[in-house]
Amino acid sequence: MKHIKNIIAIIFTICMTLVILHAPSLKAQDKTCSDEYLKNLWTCVPEKIFTIGDKTYTQDDFIRYAVSKYNSVMMTMIDQEKAKKLAPGLLKEMLETEILLLCAAEDGVTPSKDLALKEMDAQLKKMNKIEKENLNQFLKKKNKTFEEYKKEICSKKSNQIQAAINYWIKNFVNTKVKLTDKDVRDYYESCADMVTTSHIQIKPDSQSPADLLKAKKKAEAIKKKISAGEDFEKFIDESSCNNSNIEEFGRGEMVKSYEDAAFNLKKNEVSDIIKTPLGYYIIKLKSKKTVKQPPFD
Repeated sequence: MKHIKNIIAIIFTICMTLVILHAPSLKAQDKTCSDEYLKNLWTCVPEKIFTIGDKTYTQDDFIRYAVSKYNSVMMTMIDQEKAKKLAPGLLKEMLETEILLLCAAEDGVTPSKDLALKEMDAQLKKMNKIEKENLNQFLKKKNKTFEEYKKEICSKKSNQIQAAINYWIKNFVNTKVKLTDKDVRDYYESCADMVTTSHIQIKPDSQSPADLLKAKKKAEAIKKKISAGEDFEKFIDESSCNNSNIEEFGRGEMVKSYEDAAFNLKKNEVSDIIKTPLGYYIIKLKSKKTVKQPPFD
């Protein structure tokens, strides 16, 4: 499960460090989906968004991903305010997709029309009579045969990518997961706990020993002042993170070191310095509650 842990860590990176810039509103009406229009629409996305291995993904890569999700026509119906709201979710989806594709490629699974066809056939077998009838009615309105429809769907790159990811998870991840009754009960019980946190992030300029030490010393200095009685909130402005408040989350949603520290705190208690792949964190627990769940049985 090493791949999955890495996925969680990198997703945490983009969620915690993404900065959505302010941009004036642009009316979507009477616009054509030109390269210039798309560039102007997504000015809220930085030129460089994230790096995986040796590859750095850019705003242009994001725009191509956004168009593949919403198509060109939909793009002309979005203004910049809407784009700012959509960007964080799209960036997270894009990051997850790219990481999963790399994981799949390591096991020899790559996007293809054949995989997409197999995935579509598998989904069709699961359809009930009503769903199949709805599909037939849809095809009649489109004046298409079923084979034409399959060819069209499976020729799209986005569908081939999703098919490759689904195939890899089913055959290379799920087959290695072994669950016991205790695992299921432990997970059920952990899902009842929810916390809300605030934090101060000190992010090193690089992963060099010198920069890591510099960031750690800065975090230690801040922690010392907080321990001496200074308000935690006073140091929020020194955080490397644009949003230092993390809304309610449960187990398995954050990097493990951050999560473990948060769940071990009492309300308004401040953690020791926590090291994560993003740097050093000082966490304050704002709230903790247990959500009522249906009976385990």
